[in-house]
Amino acid sequence: IPGAVVWLPYLFCPVRIFSTFNDQLDKSLGRAYAPGVPDRRKTTADQRAAWLLPGVSQLALCATRADDWDSLVAIHTGRRQATTWNFVNATRGRHWLDPAKFSGKGGAAVRLYKQTVATSVFVTNCGNYVLLGYSSGDAFKFNLQSGLERGSYGEPTAHTSAVVGISVNNVNRQTATVGGNEIRFWSFHKHDLLYTSELPSTALFSRFNGDTDTLAVALADGPIVLFDATHRRVIRRLANSESSPCVDVTISTDGRWLISAHYGDPLIKTWDIVYGKLIDCFRVNTPITSLSLSPAGEFLATTHANSLGVHLWDNRGTYQRLHLQPLADDYRPPLTEKPVAVPSRSLVARFQENAEQSFKTLELGLRDSDGEDPQTSLSEEGLSDDGMDVDLDKESDTQPWNDVYISPDQLPDHLATLSGLPTTYLSSLLHLDLIRERNRRAVAPSKVDDETKLPFFLPVVETAKGLAWVDAENDTMEVLSSKTNSVTDTATSAVEAIASRSLKRRSVLDDDALTAIEPVPGLMTRLIQAKKDKECRSIASFLLVALRSFMFGNVIILC
Repeated sequence: IPGAVVWLPYLFCPVRIFSTFNDQLDKSLGRAYAPGVPDRRKTTADQRAAWLLPGVSQLALCATRADDWDSLVAIHTGRRQATTWNFVNATRGRHWLDPAKFSGKGGAAVRLYKQTVATSVFVTNCGNYVLLGYSSGDAFKFNLQSGLERGSYGEPTAHTSAVVGISVNNVNRQTATVGGNEIRFWSFHKHDLLYTSELPSTALFSRFNGDTDTLAVALADGPIVLFDATHRRVIRRLANSESSPCVDVTISTDGRWLISAHYGDPLIKTWDIVYGKLIDCFRVNTPITSLSLSPAGEFLATTHANSLGVHLWDNRGTYQRLHLQPLADDYRPPLTEKPVAVPSRSLVARFQENAEQSFKTLELGLRDSDGEDPQTSLSEEGLSDDGMDVDLDKESDTQPWNDVYISPDQLPDHLATLSGLPTTYLSSLLHLDLIRERNRRAVAPSKVDDETKLPFFLPVVETAKGLAWVDAENDTMEVLSSKTNSVTDTATSAVEAIASRSLKRRSVLDDDALTAIEPVPGLMTRLIQAKKDKECRSIASFLLVALRSFMFGNVIILC
């Protein structure tokens, strides 16, 4: 969900949602209790502690149907059951997901699956289904709206070992499960096995990018393998040291970058998926436990060991052009280089009232994690070295991203300066007489008002020549005869007008046949030559760009 960071709690802390836009949008979803917990109005918190579930180990969400029903599903450490949550209402959901196979009748199933725990979870893109993988190798599908079980994969189980990853493509056609050293692809609705792919070593976990149908699998011996879920084949293999296996992996929305976190040596690596090369690597001072990239790619959220906060990293590639050079696959920052400190400042707002001018001003500043007051304003350039907000232009040898070269109006005398105007811009000056004639025809003649304007209180009659004042001395018979003549003249003028319009239409068809068959009659005659040339130039430039893009795309595909 854009602008939201879901914090997975440790121990018995509540689930929280932090907004990257406004801290007023932060929410707390509360704690999760097992079914049968007593009413809080009749018991104390200590009495309900026995039903309190442990911390969340993994969470999946989809905002497609968040307004209709629960959209978050969480699995808890050491527990088999999964809980649902409502993101919109920020409350615990209605459902308690537990397959009927593990409970059964009699108690044999309870004893057999007593140590079974949930190991993976995935919510489909439509928001209707949730898939759960278990340590016993089972994979089950549930309906999020009703909470009912809708089937399982495999007979008797999907894998012989724990299911460490499960995912579904965006159109609900194919399900991929990862367990042991195998990746199995299943039919989403029929639950039939479609294909099995062997892995060189045991899989630790998997992450799926639905926009590009890319499945990333982290192996126990270090490498990261990328699968094309549509064609079910390996497309990239990112080499990595066995001494620093992956903790977590995230893929950008456009499918170009893969960011991995490692333990042992706390490194954060950025890989270019298209070229399969490492383009960035830095070491942090605290081990990483998880990471995630925002949908727009502007923020990277990380969590670290012995830290209850969520740390946000800014992506410089969002605001400036980066020319990143590929690094060696086994590249590591020198041990003599100081590790990068995790972000430890938060944005705070403080109102200051001006007594003289009777208004309040809002001052934005940064506060350290120890709770000190802000010492600097965001309008100031640069911050102290202990924070992560630094002036990037001072650290980089390249020019700032907003510097644009402006060409002078006149180049040196021995060079010719081109105006860039179309060739017909000045040639039209040679035909000024034709332009004036065209403009003269375009101006409609003004209507002559022949009607006599008389005051409203004078007696008037309508004649063929307009309104006339009735003189009391005139004979009444003359007035009546004038009315008769006016009716005759009106009928005659109407017939003449119809005939003139017919002759005019025929003359247009005879004189200018090309204009008559145009979609918009007279369009080309009204366009000046400069506009025609401009349109042709724009079409030519568009075709040139399209040709270059096509040629460049072919080069990438051939590589």
